Amino acid sequence: MDDSFKEIYEKLIKYYRQENASPELSDIDVDFYTKVNTYISKLKEKIKHTESFDARLELERQYENMMSLFNVILDKRISKIVEIARLNEEPPKMTSEEEVLFSRIQGAIHGFRELVGIKEDTKKEDNSSKTKLKILKYVEEYVSNDKTYGPFNPGQIVEIEKEEGEWLIGGGYAERVE
Repeated sequence: MDDSFKEIYEKLIKYYRQENASPELSDIDVDFYTKVNTYISKLKEKIKHTESFDARLELERQYENMMSLFNVILDKRISKIVEIARLNEEPPKMTSEEEVLFSRIQGAIHGFRELVGIKEDTKKEDNSSKTKLKILKYVEEYVSNDKTYGPFNPGQIVEIEKEEGEWLIGGGYAERVE
C-alpha cells in the first residue's frame, strides 16, 4: 500500500464511520470528492500499466475496497441531503458539489409542490432580500451588521443578504448564480 492510498483510505474509513454513527451530515474536507476522484483516476491508470499479475491484483483489490467505501459514503450523504432538502431545513456545511445537489433537490421539490398545487409555507423566511452566490476566492470569516459570515471556499454556493452579496461580487470574491 503506498502512502497516498493509505491517506485516502484512512479518510474513507473515518468518513464511513462518521456517516454511520450519526443521522446528521458530518463534516468532511471541502476537497474530499476531488481528492478521491483524482486518486481513483491515478489508480485506474496504474492498474492499466501494471504488467505483474500479482501487483495488478493488489491494485485492483485496493480499487474495489476504495470504491465500495466511497459509494456507501456517497449513498449515506445523498440520503441525508435529500432529507434536509425535503424538510426545507437550513443546510449544514457541505462541499460545493453537495451544495449544488442540495439546491437542485430543493428546486425539484419546490417545483413538484407547485405542480400538485401545494403552496409553500408562508411562515418560512422571506428570501427575497437574499441572493445566491458562487464563491470565487477564499473569504475569511467576518462580521457585518451583527451577523457572522464565512468562511467561504472557492466553488461554494451560498445564499446571503443582497447587500453582503453585492459587496462580495464587487470585491471579485463571488458571482451571482440563478
